[in-house]
Amino acid sequence: MRPDFDFFTIFVQGLSNIEVIVATIGFVSAAAFAGLWATKLGRLILPQPQESRVVDFLPFNKLMADGITIRCYNGAFARVFRVEGVDLSFVTEEKNIAMMEARKSWIDSMSDMQIICRVLTLRERIPMEEDTGDFGNQLLEQISMTWRNNLDRVYSNKHYIILSVVDRPDALKDLNYASQSLLATLNDYGVKPMFETEDSAATDSPLYVFAKICSPVSKPLPKVRGATGYQLNELLTADHIHFTGENGIIKFFSGDKEIYEIVMGIRTSGDYMDESMIASLLAIDCELTLLHNIKPMFKPQARALLMQQQRMATVTSFSPDVVNQYSEALSAIEDSDADYQSLTEYAMDIIIRGDSMEEINFGESEVQ
Repeated sequence: MRPDFDFFTIFVQGLSNIEVIVATIGFVSAAAFAGLWATKLGRLILPQPQESRVVDFLPFNKLMADGITIRCYNGAFARVFRVEGVDLSFVTEEKNIAMMEARKSWIDSMSDMQIICRVLTLRERIPMEEDTGDFGNQLLEQISMTWRNNLDRVYSNKHYIILSVVDRPDALKDLNYASQSLLATLNDYGVKPMFETEDSAATDSPLYVFAKICSPVSKPLPKVRGATGYQLNELLTADHIHFTGENGIIKFFSGDKEIYEIVMGIRTSGDYMDESMIASLLAIDCELTLLHNIKPMFKPQARALLMQQQRMATVTSFSPDVVNQYSEALSAIEDSDADYQSLTEYAMDIIIRGDSMEEINFGESEVQ
């Protein structure tokens, strides 16, 4: 026995030349057939790679018959409201406190109905000729003209509130109650529902704001007109998008025009925050989108969460003040009068947008 011989040598050793040729052809044919079968089987089992598009990730399924409610693929409902806003720098201290209480009351009411809220601000650069208004006063108009003549660019801040509710029994009824509560509680802010009819402007459609976010280059003005599913989402995504992987830079492009974006998340809030911080962010010399994600917790859920965290703090914390803080929080959510407070999940994201990387870097440094 010669152990240095391999299998092929032993197999061929006793064959004639013709038999060797036939056997070799058989081996080659079997290998080729096995490779072909594996390729076809792999194509059947494994999905083929394909280019993903923004439209593939949008959740919208259709605009319902009322023209104001958006139905999503997962069964959730959403409505969009335009907010005219109030300049709090020129109101009295009493008015300022009253409007703060109105905002708190609105969030508390959303907690009772388990509504998810998103407050969105789009800060966009606009042509100089669009920065006009009827002041009804010649002196104010002259001041505005003098101010505008000393600027090389101007911005417009537009505010929106998006209410959504997950798929559940009576979800649409809860969304109706939440919409009425929003309009009544924040009436001084000039809140109006966005809607779409045959005669309405495209800028009034509830999907208008999403088109501006998804296509910042071409800025389409779509009207749904019965479009659903993939066709509906395609109306909102006129631009191409590329996640570059370069320090979080996102690039939108349409034709030969490009726009860059970067997303900045605020991880922790300061000990004290007021309207001045938001006003400072919305005064930065760049285009940006400011998103507040607000999810008020239902009282039983908030109570269970706080009690669980309190029990854990009793074991893991060496300071009695920590346990007392949980007790104070539990008392706050149990109050039934004006001192009631809802426990809320909150996150803020800032999207900086610019025509060049220099503008992106400037906006990022200003926010930081």
